Amino acid sequence: MKAEEFFGVIPRTVAVWLCIWGVWQIIAGIKFLAPTIRALLSGASYHHDSFGYLIYGVPAFLAGLLILTFAASVVRFTYPRHKPPPLPAHLDAPISASDEAR
Repeated sequence: MKAEEFFGVIPRTVAVWLCIWGVWQIIAGIKFLAPTIRALLSGASYHHDSFGYLIYGVPAFLAGLLILTFAASVVRFTYPRHKPPPLPAHLDAPISASDEAR
């Protein structure tokens, strides 16, 4: 495995982990949403505040999707393809009138 391929695995792994963790937080936020709203309306505080789960879950999920979308671009930016240098101009060749007309 080349360094470029290994480096490509790293952002994708982080992105998948962020997506999984974000979905986990979003599910927990939705699960505790009704009890949190009931506690807010009654003036009490609920131990599992769903807004905290959602505040961390939604951005983590979106960041994971963003990293997954642009992971290949990050790898191409980090490891650009090497292009051979251009050939030097051949100055020794005589220029004929037919070459100038082209």
